Amino acid sequence: LLKDILQDVGTQHQYPEPFYLAILLLWPGKDVKSTGIKTYVDKIRSSARKNLSHMYRTRSTIAHFFLGTSEGIQRLVTKVSLDRSENVSTVKNRNILWQTGEIFKETPINSKLLRVSGTIEQGEVFTEYGNLKIPLRPAFLGGVRSGYSTENVSFYIGFAMDGPLAYDIQYEDDR
Repeated sequence: LLKDILQDVGTQHQYPEPFYLAILLLWPGKDVKSTGIKTYVDKIRSSARKNLSHMYRTRSTIAHFFLGTSEGIQRLVTKVSLDRSENVSTVKNRNILWQTGEIFKETPINSKLLRVSGTIEQGEVFTEYGNLKIPLRPAFLGGVRSGYSTENVSFYIGFAMDGPLAYDIQYEDDR
């Protein structure tokens, strides 16, 4: 059904919603099948920049879904379910943890999410599935070192209305 909808709207649709659904539901897994995902990532970025920029002037975007450890549709973990995790502090403290990225250090949170491998090449974050190289935006700019080197990293993937985000970026050589 989604593929039929994407066929109808094409890649020239002006709003990001169909591309958001495509990224959520067609994100590749262990057996890489979604060869068009890079196109949807590029399109969601450009359409969100055109149509949602007024919403993001003063705030960073928020991922409402994260890539989890399960298979199929269950691999999408909602931010709400993460917020309701046991042993994660009060609402005020939890909000601070989200804003700083420290929420990913909490065991009830990181145990539900899939940490993926990737690279940072000249300041750009990528993850690879087979021969697919998918660009992501770092959720926190402070997580990316400056320079033009290529470094191996790992991170959690969040899905926002303006594209996939890399959270809790950790450099492999720092481990």
